[in-house]
Amino acid sequence: MSDEKYLSLGIIRETRSHWERRTPIVPDHVRKLVELGIKVYVQPSKLRIFPDEAYEEAGATVTEDLSVCGTILGVKQVSVASLLPQRTFCMFSHTIKAQPENMPLLDAVLERKVRLIDYEAIVEVSLDPSEGKLPGKRLVAFGRFAGLAGTITFLRGLGERLLALRYNTAFLHMGSAYMYPDLETAKDAVIRVGRMIEERGLPKELCPFIFAVTGNGRVSQGVQEILTLLPCMKVNVEDLATLSCSSVTEDMRRRIYYCVVTTEHMVTPVDSNMKFSKSDYYCNPSRYKPIFHEVVAPYVSVIVHGSYWDMSFCRLLTDNQLQSIVTLQSQQRKRKLIGICDITCDHEGAIESLKKFTSIEDPFYIYDPISKDCLDDLSSLPDRGILFHATDNLPAELAKESSEHFSNSLMSFLPKLATHVPNKSTELNFDDLPLELQRACIATNGKLTPHFSYISRLREIHEAKPSESQRFHRQVLLKGHLFDSRAINEALDIIEEEHCSFEILRWSIGQTRNMPSTLLLRLDANSEEQAELVMKKLEIVSVKDSNILKETSQTTLQVKDVYEKSHSCSPKVLVLGSGRVAAPLIDYLADKEGYELTIASNEPQAAIQLARNRPNIQTMYLTMEDMKVVKELIEHHDVVVSLLPSQFHANIARLCVEIGKHFVTASYVSAEIQKLDPTAKERNVMLVNEVGLDPGIDHMLAHKLIAHVRSQNGEIVSFHSWCGGLPAPQCAHSNPFLYKFSWSPKGVLVASQADAKFKKDGKLIQVSGKYLMTCARPVGSDVFPDVPLPLEVLPNRDSTLYIEEYQIPEAETVLRGTLRYEGFCQVMHGCTAVGLLETTKNDFLLRCVVGNVDQQHLREEARSLIASHWEYGRQLLEDHQLSDCQADKAMEALEWLGLFDGELCQLLKDTESPVDALATILENSVSTEKLSCNAYGYSNFK
Repeated sequence: MSDEKYLSLGIIRETRSHWERRTPIVPDHVRKLVELGIKVYVQPSKLRIFPDEAYEEAGATVTEDLSVCGTILGVKQVSVASLLPQRTFCMFSHTIKAQPENMPLLDAVLERKVRLIDYEAIVEVSLDPSEGKLPGKRLVAFGRFAGLAGTITFLRGLGERLLALRYNTAFLHMGSAYMYPDLETAKDAVIRVGRMIEERGLPKELCPFIFAVTGNGRVSQGVQEILTLLPCMKVNVEDLATLSCSSVTEDMRRRIYYCVVTTEHMVTPVDSNMKFSKSDYYCNPSRYKPIFHEVVAPYVSVIVHGSYWDMSFCRLLTDNQLQSIVTLQSQQRKRKLIGICDITCDHEGAIESLKKFTSIEDPFYIYDPISKDCLDDLSSLPDRGILFHATDNLPAELAKESSEHFSNSLMSFLPKLATHVPNKSTELNFDDLPLELQRACIATNGKLTPHFSYISRLREIHEAKPSESQRFHRQVLLKGHLFDSRAINEALDIIEEEHCSFEILRWSIGQTRNMPSTLLLRLDANSEEQAELVMKKLEIVSVKDSNILKETSQTTLQVKDVYEKSHSCSPKVLVLGSGRVAAPLIDYLADKEGYELTIASNEPQAAIQLARNRPNIQTMYLTMEDMKVVKELIEHHDVVVSLLPSQFHANIARLCVEIGKHFVTASYVSAEIQKLDPTAKERNVMLVNEVGLDPGIDHMLAHKLIAHVRSQNGEIVSFHSWCGGLPAPQCAHSNPFLYKFSWSPKGVLVASQADAKFKKDGKLIQVSGKYLMTCARPVGSDVFPDVPLPLEVLPNRDSTLYIEEYQIPEAETVLRGTLRYEGFCQVMHGCTAVGLLETTKNDFLLRCVVGNVDQQHLREEARSLIASHWEYGRQLLEDHQLSDCQADKAMEALEWLGLFDGELCQLLKDTESPVDALATILENSVSTEKLSCNAYGYSNFK
């Protein structure tokens, strides 16, 4: 059947989108095919990047009728009506994930016995036995063109966004990639913009203008190909913090900067003694924690994301991380991050804030990190809005060059495909195809091929409804070459054989040796024992498949989350967090009859220790990076207690109000939670805040005493409320801070930098957090006569808020204070003065870690910084009753910490953030274990 008169190929017209102008075979290659004796038939199209006349000149026949062709090639999915029986069709079918919207097309393929070849699955096949049978890199891939088009178009978006922010920049003269006739013309436009930057510069407020490009694959190469057309300088990730804070010179205004962010800049091992390994991270992502939000995102103007990611990995940037970065930059009035170009287009994936895709005609929107809204107006939210660009068909914008690449990739296979002759009596096998096409053949002769037989199983999953009767749910993550090895079929068979059901929550399919597939499913069982049996059988499959795959990315199985959906009447309490403050609450509730507790934490071992095998407590692994999982967990509890860092409370509270579950936290009421109050009342949801010692018990005592004064017809002219949780005096002398941390050391350090405001003798006093420690004043021995150590008090945040709360407008003095043993504030002030409470190293700390600076000179400089910082704070306050500076105490503490040549100095060399290094020291040396603690409180009225 390979006689030349039968050799033919057809090119079908694209109908899915008017933006799809690409073609699988360009006219130049048509000419070569015709010279080989292959007839090429082309359906006419007014959209195609190459006109019909170009194909006719190359020797093709332009015709509506493709029935004479045995093989028909398109770009995107063809319509069911145009699917001719018993032909070979090549296209991006978008069926390999059993996408529901394309199942009618697959049904027609099977019914009409079409041989379907999907470009997405055409990969290298190695003949080297040592490499196994796993696929290599994709042969028909458009990553470079996505990178090129995405960057060109995003430069246009930058120009428009910056203009809306009242900046006229050279970027305004860029257009979207599709607006240029070809890539060369688009590049010329970028070069012209570069010349304008060199001549006029960029606004000083925006400089240094830094692009962070993730990954080093095809997408990243395409991005860099465009950026390097501008006047630019490539920098290392390690230099970002210093560069970002540098004084802006004229040279810096006349160029852009870019860095390439690879995996070691995205995550770091949880175990500080462990070295980073990309291969280990890919196999064991749970051993790593994210750092991109700390070492990259705060310092760059633009993030261009183009690296591989799957659901088992740490997110590049979570909603909460982006919110924190933008909020901090807004507070400091140092706006840096302007936009994010997510070329991977993974919805709520590596960039969790990607809430919607853009399109070629509407390529941009503004994202609000606070409300998580997407706004079309590019002038929206000038103080915090982030420009987003995330179009999932970017290569179509460079239709000419993409088509040429497309055609080059397919050219070697076309003569073989041309031998297919339409014949109803001949079966269309796939074993006569080249190996690369065999692996890409989804269906033939009315059946799915072995490599893609899993699609039918996935369809059943998509169409099945989860069982309501099964009460035990376990989330299971399968990762590896699930579909190549057919391990997925074995896994699903096991689940069904044990009469369990399942639901796919999320998944991605890897197509190469180095890109494993991941499948997150929810296993529904009737009992914990039944679920455990299934897990054991799945682990057997995992081990067996690992042996088959040998040195390649192995199939792995992990239990991600566990919780029981009980139908009992016992109240179910979800405790988020397993830190120091969690233990008393867990013990209290566990001893109460009738409570069922779930401890959810990103530190499973800590949660297990808190549970202590008590029958009414279960634990689970949870991070705040996947809010879908968090939401599902909240749905199965009655009350949620958030003991997480304060930045997470608002999002948890918002979910509780939305779902109708009560929310409790000991932290202050934030503005975001306050906004939820009306909706919470409407839905009968309690939002309980400020129920610790301070804030909490101090409020109740204050209200009680104020009510007592009112009942005696008294008038309050002065109000003092001091509170502090301190170690017992006999335990306080183990460190120069005279303190033990019963909660996060970093939280204490950050709180010590909070601004304060209070009323004194009718005058409003405001204190910058930077000088808060200089406000400390000694507490008279008559206040706490039984305390053997002297105490001091410092202002606690904004006391004036409580004038209305306590209904004491007549009070001339209103001061809420924090109690500490005398000397604490001197030590904390010393840490502040030398820069240890900052997120980046100042010049002094940089000299400390150099190693070749005279140590005595450094000590003298530190003493001078401490004294001058204290004196400046005193002058601002003009209060002669405050304590005098005691630099000796501060210097003793710095020596004890090892700032000049000890442990802290070494940590500062290895850690970018000084406050993180200090918190690490305090975590290990100044934390409570089992020791006596006292709470002191004092309220005074006149």
